[in-house]
Amino acid sequence: MSQTIRRLLLLSLILTCAAPLFAQVTLTVSVTDAGKKPIPFASVQARDFSDSSRNVHLVADSNGIARFDVSAGIWEIGASSVNFLPGKKTLRVGPGPARLVLALDASGTLRGCLNLSH
Repeated sequence: MSQTIRRLLLLSLILTCAAPLFAQVTLTVSVTDAGKKPIPFASVQARDFSDSSRNVHLVADSNGIARFDVSAGIWEIGASSVNFLPGKKTLRVGPGPARLVLALDASGTLRGCLNLSH
């Protein structure tokens, strides 16, 4: 076998083995309140622990769901919404689709009123 063919076969083998490392998987995040009701249009962030420059921000849909395309690894997922305290969880994403439910606590009650009429 010629040297060139051996090198091409070796390169092909390396690329085939390395491909799953760079594969993207779907991470589905459901943002809920403490009573497990969806929080529509929450702001959701995914941050890759191995590369802090990889931050993805999305807005959840009307069912409180955000879908990210991420690589396998450790991710910090955060969510926030009006009238709720921000929440965060760390998640290890494997080679297949991942799912996370992030429950946010209410931030409190309205104290007082603002009169805008003159």
